[in-house]
Amino acid sequence: MTGSVLEIVEFKSSADVEQVQKAANLLESWLRNQAGFKWRRLSLRDDGIFIDCIEWDDMNSAKIAAETIMTEPSARAFMELIDGTSVVMHHATILLSN
Repeated sequence: MTGSVLEIVEFKSSADVEQVQKAANLLESWLRNQAGFKWRRLSLRDDGIFIDCIEWDDMNSAKIAAETIMTEPSARAFMELIDGTSVVMHHATILLSN
């Protein structure tokens, strides 16, 4: 099965919401320039878990971005706010999008 892919990353942070939002915004320009990028949404659950959702054209685009973000300077501030032990990452093929 091929098609658009939804990347879902759940994580905790000891930083306040505004700090996470600010650091996440620093990534926008880089993300928008990645091959296959469609959109991104950052959410916060009631239990304090952040959910970062990104839609990609395909799995290859998602995987390349996931690999290269680790060395991207504009991602440093965001990555430093994430509790690495809490990260749960999923990729799923989008079956329906309206």
